[in-house]
Amino acid sequence: MPLGCPSLGYRCLLVNHIDGEIISPSNTKQIGQIHTSGLGLFQCYYNNHELTEKTQVTINNQQFFKTGDLARYNTSGEFVFGGRIDFQIKIHGQRVEPGEIESVLMPIAGHCVVTKGTHFDNDFIVAYVQTTKTQQSLRQYCLSRLPIYMVPSLFIFLDKFPLTQNSKIDRKALPSPDIGVFPVPGSLDEQPQTDMQSQVHSLWCRVLPHVSVISTSRSLFELGGTSITIMKLIQLYHTVFKKNLNIADLFQQSTIIDHARLLEQQTAFVDDIIPAYSLNLTQGRASYAQESIWLAEEVRYIQQLPPISAYNVASIYHIDSGHLSIKLCLQAIDLIVARHSVFRTRLIFNFELGYLQQLITEVTPNGPRFYSVSLNTVESEQELKTLWSKKTFMRMDDGVFRCHFIRYSHTDQEVLKPGDFIIFNFHHGSFDATSVDLFFSEFKLAFSGSYNLQEPILQYIDYAEYERSNVDLTTAREYWRENLRGYSWDRQLDLPYGFGVPTSARRSGRSWFLETSVPSKIAYAIFACAEELNVTLLQLTLTCFYIFLAQLSPHNSDACVAISNRNRDRPELENMIGMLVNILPCRVIFDTSSSSTLTFIDLLHQVRHQLTNMIKYGNIPYSELLELHRVPSSNLQFPFMQAYFSFISLMDYSGYRNQLNLTASSSNEDTCSLSPYWPQSEPGDEKTFVFPDMLDLDWTIIADAFNKKFDIDVSYSVDVFTHTTIEMLLKQFVDLLSDLFVTTSSQQLQTTPLVKLITMANEPINLWINNQHEHVDRTIKVLTPLEKHIQTIYSRVLGTEQIDVYRSFFEQGGTSVKTLQAIHLLQENTMTAMIDANLFFANTSVTGLAQIIENKTLIK
Repeated sequence: MPLGCPSLGYRCLLVNHIDGEIISPSNTKQIGQIHTSGLGLFQCYYNNHELTEKTQVTINNQQFFKTGDLARYNTSGEFVFGGRIDFQIKIHGQRVEPGEIESVLMPIAGHCVVTKGTHFDNDFIVAYVQTTKTQQSLRQYCLSRLPIYMVPSLFIFLDKFPLTQNSKIDRKALPSPDIGVFPVPGSLDEQPQTDMQSQVHSLWCRVLPHVSVISTSRSLFELGGTSITIMKLIQLYHTVFKKNLNIADLFQQSTIIDHARLLEQQTAFVDDIIPAYSLNLTQGRASYAQESIWLAEEVRYIQQLPPISAYNVASIYHIDSGHLSIKLCLQAIDLIVARHSVFRTRLIFNFELGYLQQLITEVTPNGPRFYSVSLNTVESEQELKTLWSKKTFMRMDDGVFRCHFIRYSHTDQEVLKPGDFIIFNFHHGSFDATSVDLFFSEFKLAFSGSYNLQEPILQYIDYAEYERSNVDLTTAREYWRENLRGYSWDRQLDLPYGFGVPTSARRSGRSWFLETSVPSKIAYAIFACAEELNVTLLQLTLTCFYIFLAQLSPHNSDACVAISNRNRDRPELENMIGMLVNILPCRVIFDTSSSSTLTFIDLLHQVRHQLTNMIKYGNIPYSELLELHRVPSSNLQFPFMQAYFSFISLMDYSGYRNQLNLTASSSNEDTCSLSPYWPQSEPGDEKTFVFPDMLDLDWTIIADAFNKKFDIDVSYSVDVFTHTTIEMLLKQFVDLLSDLFVTTSSQQLQTTPLVKLITMANEPINLWINNQHEHVDRTIKVLTPLEKHIQTIYSRVLGTEQIDVYRSFFEQGGTSVKTLQAIHLLQENTMTAMIDANLFFANTSVTGLAQIIENKTLIK
């Protein structure tokens, strides 16, 4: 219902009633409260100072009145009525604007009023309507236009609405919801028919709290489930039924009836493999994840000062209200560090044994902290970004956790005030996203004095011991050996590199990022398509990414994209802090020639199949995968891992939405309220600030299922890409999404060859030269003492007497671990003591390395 524009002499603003920000007229999606100002504004409520304070506010030195009316802008800059702020409701913790639902229903329901009902502490949305439509048709209509959590659970039909004396709808006189007519599945077949189905239905209700009615014949994904939901169900099935179901089966057979049948077919197990509590280990071999990340830090990145670490997870929180005691904060963190030994872990490479070890430092009374703490003051956001990008990151050798208290324009040593910041920095070698969430959950408990330090838990070092001793990788090795067969060791994606095709896998570690929002029309179409095709949004958007790569070059029609596997498929691992995520390549091959008959749906099914198998065989470490396919090469390589694709659902990833409300044990009210914060990027920042990268291209889709929104966040290595190139790629990807889901019909996606819908590249971007090496003079020569010494070290490390002094260390079997061993042994001799990673990688042949050392000695 358009309200028009302000009258002459008046000014109206829309203000976000949550954060107080003024909404721009160009933002036609966001609802805010109307604030009005002008000559007719009254000074105060008579004898009611409290109400005056509540309704009047000063904005830019001008007095405004809060009307209580909600609205949004339309494309003409007019206000569109969105209900009253005092009619707002919350459903399962989500703020709902009844006016939004009412505006959707009005075209088919005539009059409509939306309220909240409660039954046995379960909140649900009730819609009072005046229409001849049926419950089912109204529900389907809403499902096609509203997020699931905003679809009314109950429709109450009225012949006419009760009115007040002022001819307004009398909400207090509306009839109470009759729970007896609460919607149930439409037929007997949609209700649980067996005891097993009833138990599974109960578990589904726990993982799908936003769905009021769950049919036994509807797919989990139709109901808003995701891959994370599947993982939660696997853990519940494991705990309740003592049965381990195949995750691939759960994806492909995704109804309650299917899951109940699978559970009945599965034999219960005796669960005695993973220890239920800590083994009190103080040292042991590092986990596969720790080893992979530590090696990458040591050999993938060019050594520099100050060092750059790629593997950091920084969570910035803004102090919104109250005061945060730095002392209480540190005491809470100390409790968590004492309980979880991963915070007290040091990694040391044992050169004799040839592997990485982890050592646990015991907690002692009045001993030093096991993490670093800093207290800084900034005067602007630029200073905050500088501090964040240059001071907070760390390598695994520096520790695994840091805490930074940042004051904004004050120097108080004891508390943080509104406007200040706190940065929690975790090293990815010891923490994944689930671990970060666990940390914040425990942090709130510890801060409030409710933390149980004595409760026994499984430690990360225990898991590291378990995965190396008990996990059988035989079938996983067979799968990955076949899956990556024919994908050459040095194969790269054909992308528009800014500085030529990379000839080495080594990087400076510097990166920057770009982000964009997908237009709402495209976003709604993607959500609708995923629901119609009964696929996850990850499967759908990843399919689009493979098409996008093939649009750039035909070379990319056989592409590996790195995907992360959560790897917490056992309930014992759910509450363990540590790094369990495994990043592995997802390979997809498809025909992009003009004669191809492959449809979008065909490719989608292939991608879904690959993802399902990745989860099924996703416990294989990257180092083991490399050993299956290792071939001699002239340079150190990190094959299969160039572009990383991730999908984040705001329904599942609490780090993007959770506010921290901290309450001290001595207080009954919130002592401090903090919210997640991300510094705003500005043009030119990529030249000033340094952020670490993990792969050359990190492509992240962030989906807000509640508001039907998509954001795309791209992080890229500045060694490989330019800012302009990434802007072009982002625009091209969004255009592809529009072509696939807005311009193209669902029927075409299922029947028309993909090459008829989307223009594919005919020519590669770069000229590819595979397996060609420069000619070198291999004339037999008498080796110098320095060359003989290097040859001896190579022979010892590589385990062979047949060392070709002209060939690269890596062409003769060198690996990351062997590189570290060689550098260590070279540094022990005075002739080669100056060797570091940078000098070693400059030329890894015996003669080349000797020449570099001689030149370096002459310069000195």
